[in-house]
Amino acid sequence: MKESWLSCILPHDEYKAQRIVYFLGEGVLFMLGSLGFLLIGTQVSSAWNIPIQLLAGIPIILFVAYVFIRYIVSGIEYTNVMSERAFEKEKKRIVVKSISFIVLFPLLYVLFLGWQAFSEKSFDVAGIVLISGVLMFLAEYISLKRSYAKNKELLD
Repeated sequence: MKESWLSCILPHDEYKAQRIVYFLGEGVLFMLGSLGFLLIGTQVSSAWNIPIQLLAGIPIILFVAYVFIRYIVSGIEYTNVMSERAFEKEKKRIVVKSISFIVLFPLLYVLFLGWQAFSEKSFDVAGIVLISGVLMFLAEYISLKRSYAKNKELLD
């Protein structure tokens, strides 16, 4: 792995790096399978009138979603959370990070695009920010909970 350009973007923890490479490999196979399915489906059935941008985008979105979900569910992100106290501390950090995002994003939106743009799209921005903040919290919390359970199991 040291000879690959991937080593620049992978974590230094050898176990984490190996698992991520597995996730990426699985994701590529999943992406190729979905691309093949879509290509065959569009050739066989004329009812599948899918624009080429969407046809190219679906496998990429599936790849990213698959790798992201596998990483979250694997429980390898929080290797240092071994005790209940560390778990609670990380949970507080995740809550603060999510709330900070929900508060700061609209402020930065106003700062960069102006009050006029924000007032015209305030419900859209609020919806996107709330959904993103909640999804960010859920992803990190699930990862934390899985990591804690896995670490606790290793200690027992």
